[in-house]
This record gives sequence, structure tokens and C-alpha cells, in this order.
Amino acid sequence: MRRPGSAVTFWVPITPSSWHGGGVLTIFGVLALTFMMAMYGLESRGRIFVLGFALGCAVSSAYGFLSGAWPFGVVEAIWVVVALRRWWALSSQVAR
Repeated sequence: MRRPGSAVTFWVPITPSSWHGGGVLTIFGVLALTFMMAMYGLESRGRIFVLGFALGCAVSSAYGFLSGAWPFGVVEAIWVVVALRRWWALSSQVAR
């Protein structure tokens, strides 16, 4: 109960179910970001990993939009375009 004249505070009760990380969407996000970072780390090994990085960025972008973090989704969508352009440039170099 609030006393007259006291500041209004907002709090979210912490329940045991909230300690589990939010469920399926959180697990999807962790897997998407882990895959994306793994592909980024392996990019120097070949153009297939650059394509994998683009895929990881696309999945991470989907996670951003699904979780309500639309700025993250937009930035990851831009990285999809950047990675696909790099993959295309590497593919054209191999074809020559």
C-alpha cells in the first residue's frame, strides 16, 4: 500500500518461472546468435562460411523482430545485405 506523498515505484515481481530465461524465444535467440558468431569466426576459411554468416544474420534479425527489439532486427537485416554482397564478391573471384 502506498502512503500519501510517497513516490510511485513500479516493480515486476520475480517468480521462479521468470528465472528460466523466457522460454522458446530466448533459446531460439541464443542459438541464432551463437550460429551467427561461429560463422563470423570461420569466415576466413571459405566463402561458404560467409554465406553461413548471412544466414545467421537473417535468423538473428528474425529473432530481433520476434522479441520486439526491432532496432536489432533492422541492424541484422542490414548485415544480411553486407554479408551477401561479400559472398557474391568472393564467388565472382573464384569463377575467374
